[in-house]
Amino acid sequence: MPEIIEAAKRHRRRQAVLSALVNGFLLLFSAAVLLIVRSRFDLSGFVSGLLAFFAAANTICIIPLLYSLRERLQEIQGGEEDEARHY
Repeated sequence: MPEIIEAAKRHRRRQAVLSALVNGFLLLFSAAVLLIVRSRFDLSGFVSGLLAFFAAANTICIIPLLYSLRERLQEIQGGEEDEARHY
């Protein structure tokens, strides 16, 4: 039984990390697209600044993503989800 629980924890950890990696990649990809659009087209100062702002906002969103990944990994390690299933 304990090996089944450990296998389930490994699977949940793997899925959490994979999800964070995919989301982080998408955030960085969208920031790169915004910056490429900003550099390729002749845009007014306001629109150019707005695109740069959104690119920076996408990049900054990686910090809460990493924090939530850390929290999720701690939940999985602590077995809180497994304990809640008993109720």
